[in-house]
Amino acid sequence: MEIDRLSFYVSTEILKEIIELTHGSVKDNKALKNGHRTRFWCSQDEDRKKKPKQSKNLDARRRENAGMKRYPCRSRLLISCRDDNGDTFVSVILEHHKKHVHYVDVSMPPPALEMIREHMEWLTPVAMVEKVRESYPSVTSKQIYTAWRELSQVFWRRDDLQLPSAKKLLAEFPEEVEVFDITDLPEGVEMVAWSMKKIAAPLKGRIAEIGLDATYNTNSRHLELYSIMAEHDNAGYPLSYCLLSTATAIDQGKRTKALTAWATNLRDTLGLQPSFAHVDKDMAEIGALRRVWNAKISLCWWHLRRAVRTQLGKGKMTTTPYDPMQAAHEFQFIDPKFVPRSKPNFDEYEGGMPDSTSKATYPAPLLTQPSDIPSIRIPPTQTQPTSKIAMAPRPKVDLKKSDVSGGRLVISLTQGPVNKTTTPMPTEDEEESENDDDENKRRTFCPAIYREPIIKMMEKHYCAHPLLPAYSHPSSGGIRKWAVQQVYNFCVEHDLPEVWAYLWGNWYRDGRWELWARSFNDKEIPVLKTTMILESHWRRIKHDFLHHFHLPRCDLLVWILITKLAPSYYRKLAQALVETGRYRELPSWRKGFKKIWRKLEKTSITEPMNDAYRPDNQKWSIHRVPPVFFLEAKRSRTIPIWKHKSLISNGRFEGDGDSDKDGGETGAYGDEDGDKDGDGSGSDEDSDREVVDTRPDDDEEKLTFEEAMRNHIQTISSFARGLEYQLQFRDTRLLEVMEREAASFLRLANACLDKERRTHAEKTWDKSTLIAMYYRARPFNTDK
Repeated sequence: MEIDRLSFYVSTEILKEIIELTHGSVKDNKALKNGHRTRFWCSQDEDRKKKPKQSKNLDARRRENAGMKRYPCRSRLLISCRDDNGDTFVSVILEHHKKHVHYVDVSMPPPALEMIREHMEWLTPVAMVEKVRESYPSVTSKQIYTAWRELSQVFWRRDDLQLPSAKKLLAEFPEEVEVFDITDLPEGVEMVAWSMKKIAAPLKGRIAEIGLDATYNTNSRHLELYSIMAEHDNAGYPLSYCLLSTATAIDQGKRTKALTAWATNLRDTLGLQPSFAHVDKDMAEIGALRRVWNAKISLCWWHLRRAVRTQLGKGKMTTTPYDPMQAAHEFQFIDPKFVPRSKPNFDEYEGGMPDSTSKATYPAPLLTQPSDIPSIRIPPTQTQPTSKIAMAPRPKVDLKKSDVSGGRLVISLTQGPVNKTTTPMPTEDEEESENDDDENKRRTFCPAIYREPIIKMMEKHYCAHPLLPAYSHPSSGGIRKWAVQQVYNFCVEHDLPEVWAYLWGNWYRDGRWELWARSFNDKEIPVLKTTMILESHWRRIKHDFLHHFHLPRCDLLVWILITKLAPSYYRKLAQALVETGRYRELPSWRKGFKKIWRKLEKTSITEPMNDAYRPDNQKWSIHRVPPVFFLEAKRSRTIPIWKHKSLISNGRFEGDGDSDKDGGETGAYGDEDGDKDGDGSGSDEDSDREVVDTRPDDDEEKLTFEEAMRNHIQTISSFARGLEYQLQFRDTRLLEVMEREAASFLRLANACLDKERRTHAEKTWDKSTLIAMYYRARPFNTDK
């Protein structure tokens, strides 16, 4: 027995050295009478490759992995160790007939596992991949994610069942979350919900807008992940999460009831009373928000636009059921006879069919004629030969043979004699031309040329508000009438009855208009226009953490939300609320705001201005704002929309109060911080510019006045000669494009020429020539 142990130990040690050098695979270990023998071959020998075994699991997917590279090396290695009268003899027989590259060991190195274990609690999986692969390039990202998930189970797995494990895990973070004990749920509904204390507490009393949305495919139980986020300074912060499943419930409105119970607990726990609630067009979410809060529901413009664009681009002629009498009763300009010619489809309501809709909303086209309408019998047509056709004359009405019987007029059509002359078949080009004409005459739900105009029109209706003086009516009800009439006239003008039925039934009728139109709340304008704060939140969860985890457990998902994702929001919120005495970096939305503001500062104001907005520029003092303005400016929901001490008005706005809810901002009413110069810039403008205004000065690249003016004169003169050449073509499209794109230039030219006429005539001044104040009139008769 001692001899066998010794010989096995010796052969094993020799084997380790040889395997390290040759990367061999052991075939067998056989014990001899007085020793031990081991056989193995090269692991890359193509003749020694084992045949793949079929999996016994019937649901297993077949994978076509190439594996390592193989070579015809015809390898064999035999190591034997024998003991003969106290002497140990070791023999090695090695054959390897082809030199080739050794394969790289792809197993996870133990130091890499230790690195993952050390940084697992603080680094995200994405950051972990970069750190580990920097030291061990052969390790794949999949190996790192698998090791991270398996090693991190000690932090998040508390039970074999996922939902009980998630609840136990949440109970371990009492200072960060508060778990809701929701009992009044429909039978079969599964729910786990909690609030984020460290986010809700600093934002208490500051929340005016919230967003609600759900995402899917985040866990192996297939529970829907919901979140309610609060808006602060144009950024989103998660207030609460909810894992929900209604797959086994049978109650009507089960999802609405479950979401209502969750939102009610959140309202009572945090004292949350928002003014606006942003959602997509999910009717269950809308119903829950309406039951819990008296807030203005605001549909996401991105989801709304996508829904309308999808519907307008479909090929079927079916549309939403439409009641013309109800629409005409509400608005007298609607013609009850303007109805779709296709059948209604009750499945085409956006967000689900309303309960009050009946099955007979508008009459279908008549398929049979009443008894008092004359009927005409036409003889059936005969099949014509393919080569030559005999053209028959049109049937003639024989009034003498007509008869009136039973109050019904019957007109008989007689077939005339067949003309023996033949007419050649139309050519192939003529047939293609006729097919093109038929294609152009074929009706579609909405032709492509009308889709974008409808989308742009709806966006104007979406943004119109009584607080924004513009082309619309200055009241909430007037804006709706103006919007309905505008879209109705568009559909009538272009013969789009199906489009009108869809737009009315889903967006403009009573009950749907208030879901998306901002003007329904005539007191305030919300900051958010979409639910992108939630979409961005879901993207961070899936991209940074769940991207390489195929449907992780629910407790792992909860642990990621609390320990990995939430700290980034804690830091972001502290940076926004805690005063540090130093200017912070501009957020992304403020960078864009600054870029547009600086561009508009250099843009001249022309008359007439854009009809979309009609601000009263007589109330404002125009000056360049300091760089700190872009860090401190507040976006208000009432007028004035932007508030800051450097925005100086010449008079107070209607509805302005003496105090500001946002914390003592003076708004646009003056400077209370001791700006002695009175221009709102302060004495630290140069130092502030170093903090937030780092754009290079490009004044050195500008042309002189004379060079720039001569370039413009040459361009205008050359273009004027080109326009004279275009007169012979009489293309009205060019005229429309020129009048649209060069409108401001033409207004400037007319104002300057009008100024010259006034200079040599009446010596009067008109507001229309305001933009020509820097234009010096030429001497009289200069043109001649």
